[in-house]
Amino acid sequence: MHHYGPYSSDIDDDLAMLKSLGAINIEPDPEGYGFHVSACTPSPKFLKGYKRADLNNTIKDLTQEFGDKTASELELLATTHYITRILPGQTKQSLVETVRLLKPKFNSEQLEEAYQCIQSLGPSPSSAKK
Repeated sequence: MHHYGPYSSDIDDDLAMLKSLGAINIEPDPEGYGFHVSACTPSPKFLKGYKRADLNNTIKDLTQEFGDKTASELELLATTHYITRILPGQTKQSLVETVRLLKPKFNSEQLEEAYQCIQSLGPSPSSAKK
């Protein structure tokens, strides 16, 4: 388990590609606490093959859902989502307990909020039982 939530080489690759196409900016935090990722006006090269309205709606939805989250909150959400996907069919209590064991720095309220947030996003192919 990566220190800040499960590391995904796919996401890392996607971020690098989006940056190279001019779709996002990635700036180091001035105080040394990770990075800040922000959307920019995508280049025509990036937009080729995408419907602009669909892309804009997706970016808007993601920004509204996760844009105000801290790195710590995103860490917990990513871990909760990951555990929900790799342990399908588990009860809420079992999933929350698994995340607690992996990320003991989070309290019960934070774990519950993360679980509820992931559940509110809708079912995934291997969504957990409530």
